[in-house]
Amino acid sequence: MNMDIKVEIDRAAKVGQKLEDLVSGKSVTTTTNRDALLIGFWSLIFDYSKGMMLLLSSQFYASAFAQWRPLVEASIRSHLVLMVSDEDFERIRKDDYRVNFKEDAKRIDGAFGLGQLFQNFLAPDATDALHSFTHSGIVPLRRRFDGKDVVANYPDKELLALINTTTSCVYMVTNLVTKHFKLEQESKLASDLFEEWSRASIEAPPPEIEVA
Repeated sequence: MNMDIKVEIDRAAKVGQKLEDLVSGKSVTTTTNRDALLIGFWSLIFDYSKGMMLLLSSQFYASAFAQWRPLVEASIRSHLVLMVSDEDFERIRKDDYRVNFKEDAKRIDGAFGLGQLFQNFLAPDATDALHSFTHSGIVPLRRRFDGKDVVANYPDKELLALINTTTSCVYMVTNLVTKHFKLEQESKLASDLFEEWSRASIEAPPPEIEVA
């Protein structure tokens, strides 16, 4: 792992903690089941993201990448619980709902007026790779070799994509929570933190992972 990647991991961990503190230190009243699930997903995402940064720091890359899909799904579900029908909400609550990255991305963009943010974020190539990373498919298997040597071999661009995606998810859900619970000052601070982090970040391509 080169020094630039180490710096990016550290920066992501620090901004993630600052974003979490914006909400964790506040008294948030949940009055509906939808509110409760939103806060639950928000908390879950921070658990995932902290674990992923620790795993990356220790160069346990396969373990970190295996959490990518659960992190993204938690981000999707956190938005869905505020917008889906009562029937679909009950399916989410009972764990009967299956996320469809393509269709749910469109629904979220439409419901929250996000243009094509989630659709671009969840490009087909990326979602296939996320599935493979989590389910021990060919994508992580190919990254166990460097030539003929059996050793973890993850390109820097993929490590950056994971770091950047993780931080983006942490911000998006924190932004959702602060707006939903009308924490206006915290919402602005979250946007300022994310903008500051983005300006200083190493430019990385979207999470389009080479499968072959």
